[in-house]
Amino acid sequence: MKKEVNYSIIVTALVVIFATIGSTYAYYSLVASGNNKNVVSSSEKYEIIYRGGTNIDSTNCEMRVVSSKEGGCSTTVEFGLGSGVNVAVNGNLFINLDSISDALKIAGFKWEVYQVSGQTETFVSQGNFQNIPVSNQIQIVTNRPLSTTVAKYKIYFWIDGNLTDNNVANATFSGYIGASTETLTGIINNS
Repeated sequence: MKKEVNYSIIVTALVVIFATIGSTYAYYSLVASGNNKNVVSSSEKYEIIYRGGTNIDSTNCEMRVVSSKEGGCSTTVEFGLGSGVNVAVNGNLFINLDSISDALKIAGFKWEVYQVSGQTETFVSQGNFQNIPVSNQIQIVTNRPLSTTVAKYKIYFWIDGNLTDNNVANATFSGYIGASTETLTGIINNS
């Protein structure tokens, strides 16, 4: 009887081993012979150039009432794509406010953006500090196409004397120009 038990155990073990090997081979054969397609992908160079200007604040730029933007403060930034980039990208510029006195949260505290090419300044956008978003970021240039010719932008800040009086005396402001681009996504071609 002992021989029969040993014989049964050996036969059962062999059946389990052969079943495992056979099913594994069948699975991998099915997967390997399926109708798989090649996946093709590529990548593009994506380099953004941004050279920020100086911070604008009441310690390096006196907040005084003037008659035009030229009497106020300004900063210049450069924004574009690195050489060799051939991906279409849009960019944004914004004023990031660190702090601003309530006296300057008025229509008379203005900003204007100009694109600079040589000695020529071309108007881009304008606004004021009357309605400041909760994020403390004021969009000043939106969805501007970027290119490998890096663009220069000059941003002016001034308190318009035609819209305010001396109630803004001793008011403070601190902020800087920031930049962002859209998020790029791609599609994998698996045909």
